[in-house]
Amino acid sequence: MAVLLLQTRQVADASNTSLVTLLANVNSATNTAANTVKVMANSGTILSNHSLNFVNTAQIAVTITDNGDGNANISFATGGISANAANTVKVMANSAGILAPRSLNFVNTATVNVAVFDNADGNANVSFQTIGQSAADGNTVKVMANSAGILTSKSLNFINTNTTIVSVTDNGDGNANISFAHKVSLTIPLTDLVTNIVAGANVAYVRAPRPFTLTQIRASLLRPSNGGAVNVQVTMNNTNVFTTLLTVDNLSYTSVGSNVTPVIANTTILDDANLKYSIISAGSNALGLIVTLTGTAV
Repeated sequence: MAVLLLQTRQVADASNTSLVTLLANVNSATNTAANTVKVMANSGTILSNHSLNFVNTAQIAVTITDNGDGNANISFATGGISANAANTVKVMANSAGILAPRSLNFVNTATVNVAVFDNADGNANVSFQTIGQSAADGNTVKVMANSAGILTSKSLNFINTNTTIVSVTDNGDGNANISFAHKVSLTIPLTDLVTNIVAGANVAYVRAPRPFTLTQIRASLLRPSNGGAVNVQVTMNNTNVFTTLLTVDNLSYTSVGSNVTPVIANTTILDDANLKYSIISAGSNALGLIVTLTGTAV
């Protein structure tokens, strides 16, 4: 029996296309064809042997990245936001959802400024400040009088008065100490109002009603001297208070603005200290000498 051997190129279809050409066409079509997938929803077949096309919607944006290894990554982001977009949040009020998912935008109002700081770790800090203050600005307090609110979210400013001195100290830890010191004032007449004053030691005295720090002293005359300055010394428990005497200039009614400024050597006045006043020089024809010591209670 004779055996018929055929070469591959001798095999052809009805159109006389060789088997070699047919196989080459199949290989080319396979390599260039689109991928096909079987799309499932809850394990139910929807579409098979179709290309899968993701389409952006009003709410969702699709991004597909070619990995270069025959695979691709698909990511989804809310509409208007890229795949690398900002975080989204669910806004709650008393545990009730209001907007989800949405970008959260803080807007300045007439009374509140908003500042957002990027922590560079994927998180951000949000701070709120009343208008007129920066994000790092001053403290705000609620001022109360007998438990009744007077001012809220206002800066608190303490002002010295005629009887009280205010001191505020920064603790360096975000807190401050506020102290109030009462003023102490002692006014003592050293002479009567009708007799010319004369020099003399210990012409008047007073006991300190409480410990205080001496900050100011002044003297005044009902009628000024026309023959020289009037000078006064004060002692505390027999120790001089001044190294430079208190002086009322010739023809002046007061020591305020004197050509000679008194120098206080000892500003610490002890409780119940014996304060004595001496007229060192009296000038001429002066009347009604009065001396006032002023300080802050301790």
